[in-house]
Amino acid sequence: MTARAAAPGKTAVVILLVEDSPSDRLITKAALEEARLLNTLHTVANGVEALAFLRREGSYADAPRPDLILLDLNLPRMDGREVLVHIKSDPSLRHIPVVVLTTSAAPEDVAAAYAAHANSYITKPVDFRRFHEALASLEQYWFEVVTLPPHVASPGSPSAVPADNMHSAADRVAVLLIEDSPTDALLVRSSLSTPSTAFELVHVTRLSDAAPLLADRRFDVIVTDLSLPDAQGLEAVHALRRLSTHGEPIIVLTGSADGRSGEEALRSGAEDYLQKNELGGSGLGRAILFAIHRREARDERHQRQRVDAVGRLAAGVAHDFNNLLTAMAVSAELVLTGSDPEERTELIQEILTTADRGRALTRHLLTYSRRNRFEAHPMPVNGVIVAIARLLERLIVAHVAVELALAADLPLVLSDEQHLEQVVLNLAINASDAMPGGGKLTLATTRQTMDVVAAAAVSAAMRPGEYVRISVRDTGVGIPDDVRARIFEPFFTTKAEGRGTGLGLATVHEIVQVHGGAIGVTPRDGGGTVFDVYLPACDIPPKREVRAVVRSESKPGSGTILLVEDEAALRSIMQRVLIRNGYTVLVADCAEAAWQLWDMRRDAIDLVITDLIMPGSFTARDLAARLAVERPALPVIFCSGYSDSFDDQTLALSQGENFIAKPYSIETLLNTVSGALARQAQAE
Repeated sequence: MTARAAAPGKTAVVILLVEDSPSDRLITKAALEEARLLNTLHTVANGVEALAFLRREGSYADAPRPDLILLDLNLPRMDGREVLVHIKSDPSLRHIPVVVLTTSAAPEDVAAAYAAHANSYITKPVDFRRFHEALASLEQYWFEVVTLPPHVASPGSPSAVPADNMHSAADRVAVLLIEDSPTDALLVRSSLSTPSTAFELVHVTRLSDAAPLLADRRFDVIVTDLSLPDAQGLEAVHALRRLSTHGEPIIVLTGSADGRSGEEALRSGAEDYLQKNELGGSGLGRAILFAIHRREARDERHQRQRVDAVGRLAAGVAHDFNNLLTAMAVSAELVLTGSDPEERTELIQEILTTADRGRALTRHLLTYSRRNRFEAHPMPVNGVIVAIARLLERLIVAHVAVELALAADLPLVLSDEQHLEQVVLNLAINASDAMPGGGKLTLATTRQTMDVVAAAAVSAAMRPGEYVRISVRDTGVGIPDDVRARIFEPFFTTKAEGRGTGLGLATVHEIVQVHGGAIGVTPRDGGGTVFDVYLPACDIPPKREVRAVVRSESKPGSGTILLVEDEAALRSIMQRVLIRNGYTVLVADCAEAAWQLWDMRRDAIDLVITDLIMPGSFTARDLAARLAVERPALPVIFCSGYSDSFDDQTLALSQGENFIAKPYSIETLLNTVSGALARQAQAE
């Protein structure tokens, strides 16, 4: 720090110099010495330290508030352009004049700096005469004429946050920006600095830097340049479609004046595009909000499709459940009324098999009734096809035969199971409706390598590469050429009023696009239609499942378990199973009763198992929160028969670790309990 003493009646101006070059710092200090401006000079070497100094954070807690900032643009850790935007978008800092000192005389840098409200722009090497004039004019006008706001608390404190910007985390729009041009990144940041919407911007310069961010968190939207160091043109869109495990909408920034590259990006799955010369205003913010609203509207439409599927399933499922319950009840009666050991074993096995069939039915009902966002992971396609084939037995007319032709050598695809089920189910139902007089429905899968010509024949946006093809073939009436050209349009339908919404195939098309795939439709030789869905093969290995330690029958468990379950029959059988396997069990029929037991026996309890959904105002979540305060390391295992329970982010549920989905087997219960106790023992 350097200082010049103030003359009587004058106060020394506090100056912050943000400059990483030692030689330039010396030159600037010399220029200040020659100036008439009385000053106290503080220096920092990078953008991060500059903001910490201005916000009085960390080691700069006692830093004075500068009267003037001298800012280099090319800085380590945080670019000076970004620092300038931070300063001028902060109500407690924006009144401080900023003089940019930089080697760049590029018109775009000058324009960007003044667009971000820099007060002066001076190129290096510094013209001392002009520099002195700028400082003198700033001193005379800024410090003697202008009435400045009083010094306020650090911008990091709550009292320094302006009312317009007091958005909760839930109100913030999380934006991932992939842009390697500092100027364009600055323009994006500036255009999103609006008091009406709180945009939380995360900026990276390469696609490879975006990949781990997309894997770890959910963004509301992705904004990307089409010319990146590691991805050029539409490859950036295709790569993001593969990396975006939550299906975030993509907005493309293009420098093309004719909009051709933007339109190609739309056909490849982007939500919108914006030309870079439109970044100065509020166009990008509007495009982001519109993209989010469109995605929400499509989610609602997908939900209506799932509810419609549930409606069609309901009658058949009710019939099947009655059959299952009858088989279980009769088998149980035969066991009770007496039978030889061999027959008893067969009857009990039949009860278990029937329960598994019931579990599969409830799983599919919950799948199609839930509201789900895109959650992609590497997965095999054939398992989904087999499950859909079972559902089709209840959905389609009896005189339509379902045939499977599944390839055995398929690669995995990066997909979301519920969305993929919806694609196949919608196509299969459409195919069934096209065969009112009966016929054959074939679901087939093949591995397909697409070259440039083959890919272009399916879709202009399709890229060459390795794909999994799902074919849905029917022997129905076929689709006329004029209708085939419009079948993916929303609300277009050839069905009678009240029999179709026109949303099914539009939904299929959108989901396939989100997967980064393509869909084609062709007439079938001999009559009928073939829908071919192409999904990119996935080169990401599937996540390894964390499995609990399998308990040995020769080593029974030990410890005291607090069991909380409001269903008396289930509570009784769970208690019986746990006691038989060596555990001491305390039981409660609600969370409040469980808390009372904890209050009396807290030192003895080693683990808690609780149903997640129970009656009463004192919930399982409340119980878990209190237990976490009392003993943070206490294992708590939640159980639930609702599929949405597993999506509860506040509890960080993990199947097989602290969550068991109902219905479950004895093995699943015991493995989860022993695994939780083993992990606790290792942690102690």
